[in-house]
Amino acid sequence: MPLVVLVDKTETVRSISELPLALSAGSDGGVWVLTRKRLEYFDADGTQVHALNITGITLVGVDSGAVWVVGFDTAWFVDGDGRIRAHYPWNAGIGSVGSGSTLCALDKGEPRRIRCLEPTGEERFLTLPSPPSPFEQLLAFTRHEIITKSGSIFRSYGPDGILSEMTVHAAGLTAAGDAFVSGRSGSSIDLWVAKGRAQQLPLPPDAPVHGALRVVSVEGRRSLVYGLDFAAWYESGSVENTFVVDEQNFRNDVFPYMWDIGTSRYAAASPDGMVILSTTGPAGASLIAMRVYPKKIRTLTWW
Repeated sequence: MPLVVLVDKTETVRSISELPLALSAGSDGGVWVLTRKRLEYFDADGTQVHALNITGITLVGVDSGAVWVVGFDTAWFVDGDGRIRAHYPWNAGIGSVGSGSTLCALDKGEPRRIRCLEPTGEERFLTLPSPPSPFEQLLAFTRHEIITKSGSIFRSYGPDGILSEMTVHAAGLTAAGDAFVSGRSGSSIDLWVAKGRAQQLPLPPDAPVHGALRVVSVEGRRSLVYGLDFAAWYESGSVENTFVVDEQNFRNDVFPYMWDIGTSRYAAASPDGMVILSTTGPAGASLIAMRVYPKKIRTLTWW
């Protein structure tokens, strides 16, 4: 069921004719839709305004409602009025992000360098203060901050190196409707809850030594930790009970409570440098915005 959800001060759910490859919000409440055959633009009322005979593998929205259509080896710049202005060689694929009106990505030829492409075809480069890991991806490139993702690790770079980093294995909503984010850090699990203090939950001796253990549910002072074949309920930060997870008790004792970020494409970044996490759980789906340090996690919306 191809649906588009536009999130601003309110949420708008709109059906479209076919499953899109990528989406990008326009400047007037509309949406760019990339399909296997063309690029389309629908206004805030759902009326098709533009249909262009270009396609690619992803879309990158930039200033003034414009969009970059990114292919395997080419990028097209389309302005906010639906005109194809130019196209240039570009091989960064889904690792591309927008900054102002430019298209940016980690340079494959020199991974420590960020390459940016202007709509005029002019290129500019910035060198990271420290080398990224082999699988690190660029999420956001702003005037003051560079945000990357490497597996489940999010990093924020400044002029002198890494400003902060946090590991995210799960995210969701508490029973009270506040956002939470968690990730394993060695022998403990970090838990951040909006409107609350950061917590460290110590793992019991029978917990797996390795693996992405994470908090998957928060109900008042109780939280459920799950990973692999292990689960534990905590009360006020202390272990209440642990149990081995098999197929039957996963269905009965874990899944009904569980929030999960799931696939590798669960994170994006907004133009102001907020990281947007997409998660699903017992109450439906949620979008959660966070900074790459604990004290700035907040919920954008949920439905």
